[in-house]
Amino acid sequence: MPHPRRPALPPQLLSSVSSEPPADETFYDRLSALVVPPTTRHNISKTTSFVKKTGKVVGNIVLIVTTSALLMGLPLALS
Repeated sequence: MPHPRRPALPPQLLSSVSSEPPADETFYDRLSALVVPPTTRHNISKTTSFVKKTGKVVGNIVLIVTTSALLMGLPLALS
């Protein structure tokens, strides 16, 4: 069964359609825009940012606790 033919675009629309990508748009940008919707990309970005900030804070707390435990506990253990 043949497919119905698509209607032709009016000339005013044809002049605004370009097959050339914008100069500042990379192939990755074009591919990610096709694969992941903008709202999902925004949510992923917010979540990633939160995880990075939280991880940094938790890492700093672990460093402080570990260093404090070594500075206080090691001399006590060696005496």
